[in-house]
Amino acid sequence: MSRIGLQGIAGLLLPLLVGAGESPGQERARPPYFDAGSRQSTYNGPGREDPEPAGLTEVRIGFFGPNDPSHAEGGGIWLGVNLALEEANAEGGYRGLPFRVIQGWADSPWSNGAGLVVRMAYVDRVWAIIGGIDGPSTHLAETVIAKAQLTLMSPGSTDKTVNLANVPWMFSAVPGDHVLAPILGRRLLQEIGAGTFVVIASNHHDSHVFLAELEQYLATARRLPALRYTLDAGREPTRCQAGRASTSGGGDRRCRHERHRRYRHRADSRGIWRQNLRGTRGGPAPRD
Repeated sequence: MSRIGLQGIAGLLLPLLVGAGESPGQERARPPYFDAGSRQSTYNGPGREDPEPAGLTEVRIGFFGPNDPSHAEGGGIWLGVNLALEEANAEGGYRGLPFRVIQGWADSPWSNGAGLVVRMAYVDRVWAIIGGIDGPSTHLAETVIAKAQLTLMSPGSTDKTVNLANVPWMFSAVPGDHVLAPILGRRLLQEIGAGTFVVIASNHHDSHVFLAELEQYLATARRLPALRYTLDAGREPTRCQAGRASTSGGGDRRCRHERHRRYRHRADSRGIWRQNLRGTRGGPAPRD
């Protein structure tokens, strides 16, 4: 093989050999081509000079959230929206025209919630939308308003990725998890000092996203929880789960025994015995 050919092969292999000797932590971090979190988008397009619709009698504001004041997540937001519009109408509304809320919500927003937001935008002709009440419902509403070019104000989402889409007419009323997590993390470490701690979180989307930001901060402080326990969203923790969170040892055994007792009680109540504590199957219910 010619000298030129050998030099060419060496030139191809040398970067691979050098890279193979580096561990993943030693790889050089390249700056991203575009960092959406470091810049603020502005809207410079048309629309500001558009006249009001002919025959306008009221200004409709959409609300993508539950209209039940007792709703655990959205009840307070619903009351706040109504109070804000009442005060605005008491001060004259919009050039003498009243504001009116157009509400829409689905307990499973991703199934038919998008259709409700579309209806607000193109049928009810709202001027802006307030919602959703959390990260997932806000993400859903954003997919609609990005095309409809309607202002969306989220009163309940702390998921920073909602704003990373760089939609100039999308706003959040509360700080993001990346702002809140370091504050909570610093206070936590101040309170416990050198002691251990346990993190209890829900498997809900917003709780999961916040926990990721909190753990990222704790990792930079070289502190990790002794136990991270995840609860099902909307369910009260059982006694063994609470005990497992308060004492970092023995909780697994207690929870297993409690699950067996609950399962056996349900099986006995139906007159059958599906599984005993040893895991055998079948047979009639035993007599204690």
